[in-house]
Amino acid sequence: MPCYVVRTTSVKFVAASSNRLLQALDFLGFKPAIRGNMFSIRDSRSGNSILFDLDKELVTYSGLGGQGIVNKVKREYTRLTLQEVAKRKRWALRSLGNNKFQMVR
Repeated sequence: MPCYVVRTTSVKFVAASSNRLLQALDFLGFKPAIRGNMFSIRDSRSGNSILFDLDKELVTYSGLGGQGIVNKVKREYTRLTLQEVAKRKRWALRSLGNNKFQMVR
C-alpha cells in the first residue's frame, strides 16, 4: 500500500501593502487568486500552490521550489517598496546589481 507524505512549510512574511504585493506577483508573471487578504499562486513548473496570508503574516507552500519563488516575491516586493520611498522623498534609486540598491539625494 503506497504511503504519501506532504510537506508544508510556513515562513513569516510581513507586507504593509497588499497592492504592492499584487504588483510584485504580477511583475513575476503570477495571476493570484484573491480572497480577502489572502493571495494564492500556483507554480507552473511543479503545480504546487503558495498562499500569502497578510493577516497572519505567513506564506505557506508545499513541495520543492516554493522557497525560491517566495524569495523572488520578497525581492520584488522590496524593490517596489524602495522605488516608492525614493519617489516620495524625491531621491534617485540606483541599482548596484545583485539585489543591491542605493538611494541618492
